[in-house]
Amino acid sequence: HRALYAMMRYQLKVPRPANATYAPIECYFQKAIAFSPNDYRVMQLYSNYLTKKNHPKMAESVYKRALKINNAPLDINYALGILYVEMNELDKAVEQAKIVYDRGFKKTKLARKLKKVNRWPIK
Repeated sequence: HRALYAMMRYQLKVPRPANATYAPIECYFQKAIAFSPNDYRVMQLYSNYLTKKNHPKMAESVYKRALKINNAPLDINYALGILYVEMNELDKAVEQAKIVYDRGFKKTKLARKLKKVNRWPIK
């Protein structure tokens, strides 16, 4: 995970040159998912990368895949909720917010974003 995260940060910061001798980060993520298909952390990192590269639909599908894994943490629901707010899919964002906050999740960024668009708290 640390290596994928480091490579992700590097490729977000420094554009990959056309004559690069290393594979694009997408290949590393796809290989990691194929190698360990039940590793939600890889999918979470990949979704984060896709979000930063402005591929929200792809990020959504990877988040949803990660949520199908047993014991996937609430962080994934939380990140998916934030993604839905950014995609202006507020009903879906509220649904994810209900999941995380009903289970005692502490981070408040999602709730603040939903309050800003008058969608939180739910009555």
